Amino acid sequence: MSHKIAVMYLGQIVEMGVTRQVASAPRHPYTRVLWSSLVRKQTVETTSQAAEGNWGVYDFERPLSGCRFASRCPVYLARGRPEACINPHSAPQLKAVAEGHLVRCHFPLRA
Repeated sequence: MSHKIAVMYLGQIVEMGVTRQVASAPRHPYTRVLWSSLVRKQTVETTSQAAEGNWGVYDFERPLSGCRFASRCPVYLARGRPEACINPHSAPQLKAVAEGHLVRCHFPLRA
């Protein structure tokens, strides 16, 4: 096992930190969906969040401008598809949400 973990989506780190912290309180929507797929008993909330995303065919060779996860993100959809998420000039940067816990998201999830 590793003490630190980095979660990547389309070649970018979207979340990084101490394994226990990232696993118990993921702050990026992709990390939460990813972890929920590993849990045997999913909660109704987790299942509905994953179901809301667009999980159809995706062109991985031509990622979206701005946030690469936006088209599949339950937060992006729930917030009414904010322009900041798809604007190529406002791509989310990796930023600290807690000590040693970094997230690349305009709207990080609450711990």
